[in-house]
Amino acid sequence: MKLGGEAAKVYLFRKHSGLDYDRLTGILLALKYYSILPFMCLALFFAGFALINFDLPRLALAALAFLILFFAVVALIYYKAGSNSAHNQEHATPEIWLAGTETYNNMNLIGKVLLTFKKRLAKIILLLTRAGIFARSMTNRLERFALISLSTLVWLTYPVKVLLFARMLGLDIGLFSIAVITFTAYLISMVPLLPGGLGSYEATMALMFTLYGFTAYTAGNLLVSPGDLCTGCCCAGLLK
Repeated sequence: MKLGGEAAKVYLFRKHSGLDYDRLTGILLALKYYSILPFMCLALFFAGFALINFDLPRLALAALAFLILFFAVVALIYYKAGSNSAHNQEHATPEIWLAGTETYNNMNLIGKVLLTFKKRLAKIILLLTRAGIFARSMTNRLERFALISLSTLVWLTYPVKVLLFARMLGLDIGLFSIAVITFTAYLISMVPLLPGGLGSYEATMALMFTLYGFTAYTAGNLLVSPGDLCTGCCCAGLLK
């Protein structure tokens, strides 16, 4: 679940589905919210344990702070969209858009830059407000509970998968330790430090395994094994 590819998702969905940007952004906003909420709870617990008990790089703390900020913004947009004021503003035109050409031409350079920035910011706020309204209208309480429960179940399978491969390699490590390693690695990989989070998950997981007393070679074998299995399954599915 990388945070750097959401704009590409909106563009591609818009291109192939024909839906407007408000609805597409609303769909992705709802999906991101319901998928990141369980992850936030799990990551805060396990990564918090790692930060307390290990001397992790500052990047881990920065990643956790970034994720908390991102989730807070998404949650604020999502819940603010349910208020009556948001529904009243859905079709309102921000006053900043009404600035005429004559007013714009009479401004100095700084004024023009500020006005352009305010207009674009107003457009972004309006887009996110409409997207939030659409996202809330997509599901009822029971459906939200089902989505969050399903997302939680999916996230819990990640450390189980890593534990399975660790046992296959003969590593003596418990499920809790695997969960700490896995969620800390995913936490850092979600921050768009590199294109697509390239290598950040693998590097963080290798570091975490070395902190638990394993060699980098052993960690590398563990990281390669799930990838080989996934590749083999994909190839088998294509050849079937």
